[in-house]
Amino acid sequence: MDSPRDRDIKSLMIAVIAGDIGTVRAMLESGAGGDARARIGWAALTYAATFATWKGHTDIVKLLMESGAGNVAPFLPLGEADEGAVSNYERTALMFAAWSGDTDTVTELVDDGIDVNSKVPGGITALMFAAWSGRLATVQALLVRGADINAQTVAGSTPLMCAAAGGHTTVVQTLLEAGAGVDAETRNGSTAMTDATREGYTDIVQLLVLAGGRQ
Repeated sequence: MDSPRDRDIKSLMIAVIAGDIGTVRAMLESGAGGDARARIGWAALTYAATFATWKGHTDIVKLLMESGAGNVAPFLPLGEADEGAVSNYERTALMFAAWSGDTDTVTELVDDGIDVNSKVPGGITALMFAAWSGRLATVQALLVRGADINAQTVAGSTPLMCAAAGGHTTVVQTLLEAGAGVDAETRNGSTAMTDATREGYTDIVQLLVLAGGRQ
């Protein structure tokens, strides 16, 4: 089941792609203090702005940028960017497809030559996005195609941590069975175990313990 935050992100993406600026504005302004960046997240805002750019919704791009989205210039569509931006465009498409569980698009992009282990700012990979959003089929497709199961972000997060923090038990189990390092740590000392324990995901904690994770 999607979390309220996941539902907000999906609704925002739908409104952005449809060019519905009224709904986009209402969503960005809702919540405590209207702090969209804290509530929805930098990555989701940036991807929304990227898709708005591809669709030509410049008013929505401006609105999203004002709400905390990152720079979308490197992710302009073909024909509007230099050769170096093409890889960024494709890489961003891979990340969004992984996050949204569009396994067909993920496999098509990777099979066509996009690096399955490419990263966006912060060191996030497609496998991390798929794990974070609980997309089991996409996770499996990425693993089959050589995704680095123990890749780490700049902060040290791994795909297993993403799945554990998101409460996605079957994804956690799949990653463990595929050889994910159970005790990898972030820069601040967090592990998949501490994330799952903090969020109260007892089934995941049990899986991690059985895999040899430190409590």
